Amino acid sequence: MFALAATMAGSNAFAHDEITTQITEGETADITLAINHGCETPTGGVNAIVAQSVVFPGADISSIEQGNLAGLVDTVSPNLFPNQAEKLDSLGNALGFSGRGATLQTISRGRVKFAFTAPNFVAESCVKKLNVVLVVADICQNNNPKIRPGKVNIWMPALTGGPSTGIVAQAAANGIDGYGTDEPATLTINRDLSANPLDPSCGDGTEETVSPTTAEVNAKLPIPGFW
Repeated sequence: MFALAATMAGSNAFAHDEITTQITEGETADITLAINHGCETPTGGVNAIVAQSVVFPGADISSIEQGNLAGLVDTVSPNLFPNQAEKLDSLGNALGFSGRGATLQTISRGRVKFAFTAPNFVAESCVKKLNVVLVVADICQNNNPKIRPGKVNIWMPALTGGPSTGIVAQAAANGIDGYGTDEPATLTINRDLSANPLDPSCGDGTEETVSPTTAEVNAKLPIPGFW
């Protein structure tokens, strides 16, 4: 039994935040974001998560009818973190959210819910699956310096093309858990191939992946007044 427990504890250290739900175009559903462990310290300890911040990509997407994802995400209540706020673009449309006001014990895995309305695919598009990469910060401590191991995990792929300062640069330089992962939290939107079939010229269809930019992460990932 001890060996089993040790194996489970070891595997938990490598688990990452993930979206456990997929959605089909045109649907509105509650999506689950799983938190699999706290902030691991350089000395081998684990700090409890007290807040979370999530950023969606804001770029134009030609394969969907709406053209982007702005306003398609919404918070739901009750939730793991009771104090919630939405991250808005320049037009006041939600492109992310944050939560705080609770502590996720280090022995537990967390589940955060949010509502999402899946856009419809452009009929002429050959895209059958849209993978929306989210950038997720699990925050364990609010004291400075904030971007350090044991204080925050930032789940995102390695981002390039942005400024050499800010959250992304600090996450890369300081070895933050989650930075550069090849398995970021990703919301998959599937095309309804019965109601919105692909043109025969598309063959089996294609997949498209969109991610937040460095500038979006630096601007939107912090929680104003908290982190």
